[in-house]
Amino acid sequence: MLAGGRSRRFGSDKAVARLAGRRLVEHAAGPLADVCDSVVVVSSIPGHTFDPYDTLEDSRPDEGPLGAMEVALEHAWRHDHDGVFVVACDMPIGSAVAERLARAFDGTSGVAARRDDPPGFEPLCAIYPVDVLPRVTALLDAGERAARVVVEAVGAHLLDVGAVPNVNTVEDLRAMRDREDPATGVRRSSTGEREGLLDP
Repeated sequence: MLAGGRSRRFGSDKAVARLAGRRLVEHAAGPLADVCDSVVVVSSIPGHTFDPYDTLEDSRPDEGPLGAMEVALEHAWRHDHDGVFVVACDMPIGSAVAERLARAFDGTSGVAARRDDPPGFEPLCAIYPVDVLPRVTALLDAGERAARVVVEAVGAHLLDVGAVPNVNTVEDLRAMRDREDPATGVRRSSTGEREGLLDP
């Protein structure tokens, strides 16, 4: 999981922003724990810790999500995993989406969540085979920073999992409490009262 962004549009550390009583990072990590052998968080922010998950330092902190993906792939390679399920900490995808993507991953080619707007897929809600690591390293060494390039390079299968929630601003986070959202469990009760509210 990637949690090292600067959160410029949000205004504070999104990873620890709270929704329905839990940090965003927990909403994203929980579904991964159900389908992955282990969950680690890659962060470029000193002192970032997310118990009970191990935190890995981003060795290329100014290279965007692609640098963090390299760290995750290196970790997976050292521990003999077939692939890496990459999710940004501001994407509370929910268990159903995680399970669908995991089932579609065959260990040899990538799979990414499809989306309607360009580039047509979500590179930070995707599973990459561990053998893509040399290609990611080469892309970074050549100055590339866009994670979408990896999806295109491996010819990843695109899977329609519905809209992937993404919290870019405080307004996005507030909107999640105002509508029924299967990914976060935020909903209105039968009496119209909100349940699972965003914490102050």
